[in-house]
Order: sequence, then structure tokens, then C-alpha cells
Amino acid sequence: MANVYCFDLVPLRTHTRWTRAHDDVMRAEYFPGLDPLALLPGLRKVGRVPWNDPRMAERAICNRLSELGLRNRMNKS
Repeated sequence: MANVYCFDLVPLRTHTRWTRAHDDVMRAEYFPGLDPLALLPGLRKVGRVPWNDPRMAERAICNRLSELGLRNRMNKS
């Protein structure tokens, strides 16, 4: 007889600076070809964005868009 184990499949949120509100703004406003820095005003409305340097902000936004499945890092689309 085999043992069967059941686990709840609940996504774990790792430590991140992004909130659910930030993710919602990215999902609502991003489309392929949009400059990631164009999302900053919307992101600032829903919460704190800790990056003052535009290059760091752009990289962080691109990485988060990729994590959300909205943007491919390799093809920049």
C-alpha cells in the first residue's frame, strides 16, 4: 500500500518591495512596447517606490513585469 500525501498549493510570497496594488497597476497599464518608466506615476500613486535612480527603477520594473509574465526579459517585449 502506498502512502498518499496532500499539500495545500498556496503560493508563498517571498520578501519583495512590490505590493499587490503595484502588481495590479502593472497588469492594468502595461502593454508590449511601453517604456517601463512610464509606469512610475501609477506605481507612486498606490504606494512607495523606493528607487530614486531611473536606471534602477527601470530594471526593477522590468524584472517584476517578467516575474508577472507580462514581459520577456530576453526579447524586451
